[in-house]
Amino acid sequence: MASKPKKRKVIRKSPPLSRAMLLPMSATFVRKVSLQNHMALVALRQGHGNIDLAGELLKTVFVAFFLTDPDCSAPRSHDFA
Repeated sequence: MASKPKKRKVIRKSPPLSRAMLLPMSATFVRKVSLQNHMALVALRQGHGNIDLAGELLKTVFVAFFLTDPDCSAPRSHDFA
């Protein structure tokens, strides 16, 4: 008679997501982030920016790219060739 395989304990590398992280963002939070990104862009365009503002804008560009690219998580066929 075959015995059941033992369950392996799953070790989490990060803490579980909170309820606020799982729910959609509130409109006020979205407006706040949008204003911060806009002000960072304006400051950089006027020559008053710094590395922190450039980093914030780079994060925004990455998020926008991953949100608009439907195939970013799908494996590409040429990756396996």
